[in-house]
Amino acid sequence: MQEELNLLDIVIMLRRRWWLIVSIIIVGCGSAYGYGRMQTPMYEASSRLIITSIGDETAKKPIDPQVIQANLLMLQTYKDIVRTPNVMKKVVKENPELGLSAGQISSKLSVSTSTTSQVLTIAARDEQYKRAAHIVNTVSAAFIDEAGRLYHSHNLEVLYSAEEQPEYTPQSVNIGKKMLLIVGFVLSAMCGVGICVLLQYFDQSIRTERDVTRAFGLSTLIEVPLLIDSDPHKRNRHDWLNFKLRGARESRDVPIQK
Repeated sequence: MQEELNLLDIVIMLRRRWWLIVSIIIVGCGSAYGYGRMQTPMYEASSRLIITSIGDETAKKPIDPQVIQANLLMLQTYKDIVRTPNVMKKVVKENPELGLSAGQISSKLSVSTSTTSQVLTIAARDEQYKRAAHIVNTVSAAFIDEAGRLYHSHNLEVLYSAEEQPEYTPQSVNIGKKMLLIVGFVLSAMCGVGICVLLQYFDQSIRTERDVTRAFGLSTLIEVPLLIDSDPHKRNRHDWLNFKLRGARESRDVPIQK
């Protein structure tokens, strides 16, 4: 048989194996819903730091584009310093109420910069928003002290810090149940269709006239309908079982005459 599948083949294939696609979609959506109910809500808090100058000697001079470019390059270095053991151990030592190790605090942090901004963003995720905000603020303070010790300058300032007592209840950053259901439906549907196409691709059985044409390159001249005896008691059990097995593989396009 030729291996090409056109649009009509795909439509017939989907109609024939619709139950498989529906089953996969049900399993996928059920898994997504179960994951949505089991996931722990996570909250994110962030603070931003800004470089005011590259050194004390330039603090009172007009803004120089070269100084700004140097600050942008310095941000990449600062980004690597934030999560160093020196900063994390300082946070653990000064904030024992967190109950976290240096490695645990580092795993909760994410540091980002921009190529066109002198702002450094430090964010933390935790199961409690108040603790995430406290981690961000303490890490920012410890990082500023460590950067001042290393470079003997104080060119970092807190642009804004995370609110540990926000006015409104923060929203979790987890994917919502509705979005999980949509993603689960789309992925499971794609998976089901893909499996059906794969099964059809390797299916070498002949069921319809189109299969005959594709397999032998010939058109059918006549179609012999399947004749069934109206009295099933005249057939023995073995013949009736063979008929049921054959009938299960017949195409819907073949007329059955009783």
